[in-house]
Amino acid sequence: MLRKKTASGIAILTSLLLFTSCSSGKAKKKNKETEVTMETSKTYMTDETDKKDIKKKTTDKKKKVSESSTGKPVSSSVSSEVTGPSSQTQNTAGAGNSQSNNSDPVTPPVQPQNQTTNNDPQQPTPVQQQQPTPAQPQTPQQPAPEVITDYEYVIENGEVKITKYIGDNHSQNVVIPQNINGCPVTVIGRIAFLNACVKNISIPYGVRTIEEHAFDNCPFVESINIPDSVTEIGKGAFEYCMELKSIDLPPNITKISTSLFESCEALESIVLPNSVLEIGGSGISYCYSLKSIQISNNIRNIYMCAFAGANISEIVIPESTKAIGESAFRMCNSLTRAVFLSDNIEIYGEIFDECETVDNNQLTIVAHEGSTAQKYAQDNGMPFEILN
Repeated sequence: MLRKKTASGIAILTSLLLFTSCSSGKAKKKNKETEVTMETSKTYMTDETDKKDIKKKTTDKKKKVSESSTGKPVSSSVSSEVTGPSSQTQNTAGAGNSQSNNSDPVTPPVQPQNQTTNNDPQQPTPVQQQQPTPAQPQTPQQPAPEVITDYEYVIENGEVKITKYIGDNHSQNVVIPQNINGCPVTVIGRIAFLNACVKNISIPYGVRTIEEHAFDNCPFVESINIPDSVTEIGKGAFEYCMELKSIDLPPNITKISTSLFESCEALESIVLPNSVLEIGGSGISYCYSLKSIQISNNIRNIYMCAFAGANISEIVIPESTKAIGESAFRMCNSLTRAVFLSDNIEIYGEIFDECETVDNNQLTIVAHEGSTAQKYAQDNGMPFEILN
């Protein structure tokens, strides 16, 4: 009885094993069919995607060729034709992928449509439409700087100082420019025109200073125009201008510097403005043609040899004069009358030395009685006349 039951149990167990094996085979077969179906679907999707990508690459290549030939970006309508099918392909791939197993290592995940990262090295980068460059405002053209070829100069604090004349050394007329490179000319520098053989010189208004020896030894200059803006003239500025016949001094200078007109042998007359307070040593000396000197009413000091060699016949010393230096009228051989309006003028040494008229007793001193000028006449045995 026990053996029958055991055999019956073995038969039942065998039946169960056969049923389980059959069911497992059917399941494996079904799963295999499913895998084949999915593989076919993946192959189909991959083929379709490759076709779309090839079409997109071809369209992009045509687009680049069109841009390179025309030099202009492709219109937005062409761009939309390129992106349209690509978007459709990406959407289709995404739908197929949603039906497959996400853990399937064979099928790569499809990027969303709005993702900008391009992981495919063969995939062309979408061409962005160029924005037109805005027109830049035109800068007004600046005038070319003035080209000066006749002078060397420096610019200090926005003002020009002429340091050397390098123009035609035998020019008839030299007109110094009022401005150089937009800056005013205010100074004629030291020895700027030294030894220049020019004939006429015009200094522009705006010049304030003529430095020492600026026009020294210009042997052929006949006239120099000095503007009223000049307030200072350095020593020897016109020394040895031997052909200079006349000159008008500006009204704001305060002194005749040392040797300013020394040896201007052709100078015939000079008028000193009332602003002049002193005449420096040899200031107007050895001007052998000088026949007329009008001294300002404000002169305080006349220094040594100031008028030496002048061809004047009369001189009037104003009341404002405080002192006269030695040899102030030395070698004034034509001088016959010297009038002193100041009573207490201080006289240093012999002021009429080597004058032929003194030797010939032809020079008369005119002054107030009891003045220092009267005493000088008496001490030197000169004729004296009382000033009324």
